[in-house]
Amino acid sequence: MVYLEIRNYSALLGNDFPISYCIRKNISSQAFYIIIFGGDNVALFNERVKYLRIKNNITQKAIAEFLGTTERGYRNYEINKSTPNYETLLKLADYFNVSIDYLVGRSDNIGNENTARAKFAERLESLRIKKAITQREIAEYLDIHERTYQMYEHDKREPSHETTIKIANYFNVSADYLLGISDKPERQ
Repeated sequence: MVYLEIRNYSALLGNDFPISYCIRKNISSQAFYIIIFGGDNVALFNERVKYLRIKNNITQKAIAEFLGTTERGYRNYEINKSTPNYETLLKLADYFNVSIDYLVGRSDNIGNENTARAKFAERLESLRIKKAITQREIAEYLDIHERTYQMYEHDKREPSHETTIKIANYFNVSADYLLGISDKPERQ
């Protein structure tokens, strides 16, 4: 992604301007910011954000609420009718735990998602074994199918935010510990 600050952008907007762009005005400095998605990257963005949403079993409405926009506004990202501003890109990258470069198609490296999810799976299994309970017992507590829980432990699926909190409460650890953000299991 190319991130430019320019004071006079009219010269850029000629007939030869071959890329999609999104202009946002920064009121405090009166500068204009352009987030440029080159070539096929626009199509990659909408495909990737939709893929991540579906993969994580999240509704468009839930993401729209997180972003502070309407469901239609978010849906326009997925159907390639609009592109997000830089702040929204940051929020989406944080939400899905991926890099902005991955979101906009500049990299196929998802970021630290795989490492974090693997750490989550490892800690989840360790906590369950330490507590001497079965996968079925924890699945019943969480009100999910045992197979779904097994997928969490085998790094094949991520739980929703609500389920992550339930798991952290059940094992009496912080969500940060469970997610690999902290190495201290104690709640703050």
